[in-house]
Amino acid sequence: MKIPNPYENPHYKKLLVVPAVLIAISLGLIFFGPGIKPGIDFKGGLLITIQSTSGIDSAALSAAIERVAGEKPALRVFESPAGSGVEIELPLKAQLDQADEQLATVHSLQEQYDRARIALSQGQGSQSATDALGRQLLDAAAATVKTASGSSLSTTEPTAAVIEAENAVADARSAYRQALLDAVNSAVTADSVLVREVGSSLSGFFFSKLQQVVLISLVLLALIVFIMFRSIGPSLAVMIGPLTDVIIAAGAMSLFQIPWNLASIAAMLMLVGFSLDSYTMLTVRILKRTQEGTGPERAFDATKTAFLMNAAQITGFGVLAAIAMVLQVPTYYQIGIVATIGGLTDFVTTWFGNAPLLLWMSERKRRNAQ
Repeated sequence: MKIPNPYENPHYKKLLVVPAVLIAISLGLIFFGPGIKPGIDFKGGLLITIQSTSGIDSAALSAAIERVAGEKPALRVFESPAGSGVEIELPLKAQLDQADEQLATVHSLQEQYDRARIALSQGQGSQSATDALGRQLLDAAAATVKTASGSSLSTTEPTAAVIEAENAVADARSAYRQALLDAVNSAVTADSVLVREVGSSLSGFFFSKLQQVVLISLVLLALIVFIMFRSIGPSLAVMIGPLTDVIIAAGAMSLFQIPWNLASIAAMLMLVGFSLDSYTMLTVRILKRTQEGTGPERAFDATKTAFLMNAAQITGFGVLAAIAMVLQVPTYYQIGIVATIGGLTDFVTTWFGNAPLLLWMSERKRRNAQ
């Protein structure tokens, strides 16, 4: 059966309605719907992942966790052929988070104190300034120990005080984790329990680095595309494609409640790379290879190659998502599902969005040249 070429239809520009509607729906889901919640990678917190073949009583589990944490946890229960699973998300314990920040101050003062002592041994600096730093270090360590364990600092030697503060924070964190594990074991017969914690300072570091990576990537991408085509119009068309894919994939993340975290962001960046391949190939076929038939023929012929590219992406990441769902591996599931949705999105936005847009630009360029 011969498939008709939609780009030979004089009303082919109406195909642009499809990606436009998808973008509108996605923006609605993001800003007026469920929205995309940040994961612990970007907001900090504690994530406990439990797998069990004996079933999970989420109400009993939530109550047991709440007795230890002092607040109701967020639970996400999931089922698979391998058994039941649940993800428990808790905000950082305020006492431990404060102790971590104080310990960071202790480490900063320790570096200054060590540098001052080295300078003093070389005949530089002053003893009074070094002693003042030592007293500040002792005060910071004492505050850290007080916050973490409620006890007082037992030493007056700055280096030993740092070790005592580190041990106090580590012991407090270990005790809190053990109390949570005991609560889990009292409510669930777990086959495996995985605890992951991200502090507020580390989550802030992740978020700031992510912004830098995305900004640099977009700038380099725009520069490379402009060098390739030496024209603003095609370059903008190629840049619009990945942005459209990201918006629609983000809408799907909002719909399926997939959080923003390092896994989903990695999948988004991969999606940008995959989509750029399709858009570049399409742009070259339509605007560069003008001797190979008409514009609609070149665009339709390019869909065959693009279909294989997208099919490979969808199949590969779809299998990854399916296996991760069965084995209850949330990180791989998030990467797989976002990349799979992105593959479907890429095919729609390329051939219903960029192709009509580039054909229209090609026709205008041909008319102006006549």
